[in-house]
Amino acid sequence: MTKAKKKYFIGFALIIAALIFFVLGSFKDSMQYYLTVDELLDATELVQDQEFRLSGKVVQGSIQKPHPDQPRYEFDITAGGKSVHVRYQGLAPDTFNDSSSVVVTGRFDATKRVFEAHHLLAKCASKYEAKLQ
Repeated sequence: MTKAKKKYFIGFALIIAALIFFVLGSFKDSMQYYLTVDELLDATELVQDQEFRLSGKVVQGSIQKPHPDQPRYEFDITAGGKSVHVRYQGLAPDTFNDSSSVVVTGRFDATKRVFEAHHLLAKCASKYEAKLQ
């Protein structure tokens, strides 16, 4: 291999290594923890000061509708026999109601035992799923 080919090969290898480094770095930054309520309460200290996703089912009758001046929902979600109080600032999807499965994104305040959410996803009810024959 000539000196010129060696330089091109080394340069090409460095460019490929840099691209791999950037792709893996951006992938790691976009990942978020995804926990259920019982997992959160069993490992509260592990997620302290971290943003993550929390999934569970809305407790029947726990939704407190927001005041028109301030769109803030408060409700409880449950999983594994345990529940957590959630405060969500924003507009809720149409599918958000009692007993719906939800995923909220935010941070858990262990001192207040409240999950402060800034994003809410609600699963569609099973009545919208296609019937199997």
